[in-house]
Amino acid sequence: MSSQPKVTIKNAEALLLILILTGPFAAATCFAVDVYLAAQPFTYQNSNPAASYYSPTLGGITMWGYILTDNTFTPLPGEAVKVPGPTLTVTEGQTLNIHVRNNLPAAGPGVFTEPTSIIIPGQTAALSPVWVNPGTGATFTGSRPAGDVVSRVRSLTQETPVGGTQTYTWTAVKAGTYLYQSGTHPALQVQMGLYGPFIVNSATPNQAYDNASTAYDSQVTLVFSEIDPELHYSVASGLYGTPPPAPPAPALRGQRTSAEDYHPKYFLINGAPFTYGVSPIPAGNPGRVLFRFLNAGLLEKSPTLQTQGLFMTLIGEDGNLLTNFKQQYSLLLPAGKTMDALITPPSAGYIALYDRGLNLTNAATSPGGMLRYLQVTDPTQVTLTVNRIGVGAVVGAGTVQATSLPAGIDCGTGGLVCTQSYNPGVVIKLTAAAKNGSRFTGWIGACTGTQADCILPPLAANTAVTAAFSPTLIGVFRDGQWFKDLNRTGAWEGCGTDGCVSPFGMAGDLPVIGDWDGTGTTKIGVFRNGQWFLDLNGNGVWDGCGTDACYASFGQAGDLPVAGDWTGTGATKIGVFRNGQWFLDLNGNGVWDGCGTDGCYASFGQAGDVPVVGDWTGTGTMKIGVFRNGQWFLDLNGNGVWDGCGTDGCYASFGRAGDLPVAGDWTGTGTMKIGVFRNGQWFLDLNGNGVWDGCGTDACYASFGAATDKPVAGAW
Repeated sequence: MSSQPKVTIKNAEALLLILILTGPFAAATCFAVDVYLAAQPFTYQNSNPAASYYSPTLGGITMWGYILTDNTFTPLPGEAVKVPGPTLTVTEGQTLNIHVRNNLPAAGPGVFTEPTSIIIPGQTAALSPVWVNPGTGATFTGSRPAGDVVSRVRSLTQETPVGGTQTYTWTAVKAGTYLYQSGTHPALQVQMGLYGPFIVNSATPNQAYDNASTAYDSQVTLVFSEIDPELHYSVASGLYGTPPPAPPAPALRGQRTSAEDYHPKYFLINGAPFTYGVSPIPAGNPGRVLFRFLNAGLLEKSPTLQTQGLFMTLIGEDGNLLTNFKQQYSLLLPAGKTMDALITPPSAGYIALYDRGLNLTNAATSPGGMLRYLQVTDPTQVTLTVNRIGVGAVVGAGTVQATSLPAGIDCGTGGLVCTQSYNPGVVIKLTAAAKNGSRFTGWIGACTGTQADCILPPLAANTAVTAAFSPTLIGVFRDGQWFKDLNRTGAWEGCGTDGCVSPFGMAGDLPVIGDWDGTGTTKIGVFRNGQWFLDLNGNGVWDGCGTDACYASFGQAGDLPVAGDWTGTGATKIGVFRNGQWFLDLNGNGVWDGCGTDGCYASFGQAGDVPVVGDWTGTGTMKIGVFRNGQWFLDLNGNGVWDGCGTDGCYASFGRAGDLPVAGDWTGTGTMKIGVFRNGQWFLDLNGNGVWDGCGTDACYASFGAATDKPVAGAW
């Protein structure tokens, strides 16, 4: 989201060239620039699990944004809906026409819909305000009739109805930094994401204004904003503005009656919170750097430089050149305001810029929020390459992330390699983290060893490092004895080659496995008539309740145990399945604290089902499921409710009645898949399609375990 496309027209010849070659713009005169934008909803993906609480789409927040299109309102190749919208850049004196299509949701039951418009505060335009009578809903343009004390302005200019188009024009635009934004219900629509930066260059190249003192060598645009996820949830769910239920009915989650009830949780610069994976923003070579600050949020911001001795020279506000320049370390940036400032870093390096108001969290987690590093580039760059491997050279089921500043590395689960260019001499700390069903096995290359953290020496040349992960391995529990397939052959080759633990537990116990301490290694445990005995130190020996863990207040005799990382913290927690009901220890204290604190689900499964849990979607949190006479029902969206095969997962062609279900990341892709254990034989769904495709495509093992064993699977 932080990479913004630019529409740049500096002269009539360039405009004509773009018209001939690409056709996305059309010119009314040789000095007119025509831009086509569509306003439409999209899902803002956020890594924080709390996001799923607020949105109908798992792991995301519903937003409205702009996408750059051609003159038929067909998205241009490679373009996507973004917040902020695409950066529009023209030269002073030109005419700007923005053609808008309103693709916001059409009206319907439970759907919140509005017309929209575009304004650019600070630029001159002919406005046609739209008034609305709140009581009748009637609208009109022009002046409010005498004696009308009820009607209010709904839109500051002519509206674009849902499904319609409209053109907005600004003539002889003046140099400076501006926000284009919705002029209709702006307290809501701008918060939903309808805004973007509008840059008007001076007629003199590389000057912010027609003043030689505003010359610059490079420039950076920084758009500050924030998200109130409950307001977005309210709009997406059709709850916004509706009267709350009368007491004693409970208030609806996320319901907002107005934008005055505003509680942002996400704080963004250029559309993204800080993470250790976000790359530093390029700020050119050593020289004069122009900062263009824009506040598209509803809260005041205070951009501040952390670098000691480096100050900003404030040269413009809201597109107006200041008569007297001011030198400051920090700026006061109210809602809707723009500022232009110059800095002159003495040499190549990294500049930390943050909000002095300390909006430095991402849904209450840190690091996050309004912090970015800017890179003043050294002519000699070095490249850090991070590889991830697993068994069989598949993608390891884990992540590698830079956990030091200036950040820039975040290898998720989507590819084998990620890279970042740095100035020479920087020191980078990398941290490897295994996902559910996997474990980190060690570093290769510039780092060695099995510790999760790797601190590289100061980078003096191109450097490569590899993190290795191991996917899920099978095993069995037999009357207090454990047998683990450590070499992943699917055959039992004795305790010297594979692993055997004896005794941990006794006959009649039910086995459980989990990463009890969040170290990335699976450890064993047993459930016995409502009691839990967990091997915290991983030595395979029961060392007593003082060293290992024992819980007697979670579950009862007859329950079936389950274990998983229910909250995405990295540590496995316990739970039980009882006649179709689930009770999950969300806070990890080993005590049942009731449904308000822990998790209980009564609408997923039925008596006689066998419970199974797994990270079905690769999000880092475990979700529930059941196995019933050869059929699988998996809670894909993680809401604890069976929503049908169209929303959740159901498979009827893998296993049969009497089989015992297992789940694991068999191939190291980061997503857990199903399998069954049948009288000592294993059948594993390697390709994840939920269908048994035979031993050549899927996996089958006939030499690990006996008919009466209980199957287990983990990252041993």
